Amino acid sequence: MDKRQLAWNLALGLTITGCVAPDEPGDEATSETASEISMAGGAAWNGTTPLTLGNLSQETCFLTQISGSFVGQPYYFSDPGFFNPARVRVFPDAASGKWKMVTSWGIGTGVQAGAVCINVPFTSSAVHQFSWSNNLATTGYIGNANTHCFLSELYASSGLDGDTFNGTTLTNISIARHPQANGSVAFDFGGSYVHNLVGDSGWGGGTATCIDTPVSGHWAYTFGGPTNAAHNATQTDFLRDFYPNGPAVATANTLCAITGVRGRWVNPSPDPLGILDGVRLINDPAVTSFWQETTSNGRIGNMECIR
Repeated sequence: MDKRQLAWNLALGLTITGCVAPDEPGDEATSETASEISMAGGAAWNGTTPLTLGNLSQETCFLTQISGSFVGQPYYFSDPGFFNPARVRVFPDAASGKWKMVTSWGIGTGVQAGAVCINVPFTSSAVHQFSWSNNLATTGYIGNANTHCFLSELYASSGLDGDTFNGTTLTNISIARHPQANGSVAFDFGGSYVHNLVGDSGWGGGTATCIDTPVSGHWAYTFGGPTNAAHNATQTDFLRDFYPNGPAVATANTLCAITGVRGRWVNPSPDPLGILDGVRLINDPAVTSFWQETTSNGRIGNMECIR
């Protein structure tokens, strides 16, 4: 198995992208005094044993890459041990006091995760998590205008097969943001939909990690990968203040991470991109001083940046 670790120095990402459709050009996110986002590091990993990252007492981590074939065995009530989803996960390990990143390949051809960490202690009151799965009623976190949530885990068995619900909602696992009349903001997985092929449970879900911090800028994007008959279509672009020719978003003091994915995440045949087929963010200083993204083969990713 090819296990890759990339730059645990300055935040990671990777390379190849899709059609650009920014949801929000750069906007002022708060009138409060903003603190700079201090980057701690990043990595990519496709191993099934955990990769150790930073300390929980110093850092909080989020996913910057979700790629590969999300095919697994769902949960069968007659044999709970049969549950074997494809999964990408960066998680707090209380036993070691460390952040760790791990993947599970399920019964498909493999997956790869990428993560970036910032210097905000997971153990502080500013960090919160919530999860969702299997089209169950969504619960979440009630934050405010200074709350920002990103994916830290995504898994699926049959759930991300490109099916649509009522002909409108494409399979997706995505964080939703709901401003309230009283000024608070509710975050959940509302609108997410995973497809149950076999009548059991365990066909898909995710975990969000949120931070409460004032920021001076906030950008939200949706990118969709191109397609072709050879199944090797990729496109890479800079994240920008506005499109097509706005200033690129610098990596310095800026966090960008994934907030959702949509579409069919079952790899095609032939499969030339393998575990790199998906959505990836790039902020490797050896490559660029600006954030880049990559999408491929019609896969769709939602991403946000804060500064």
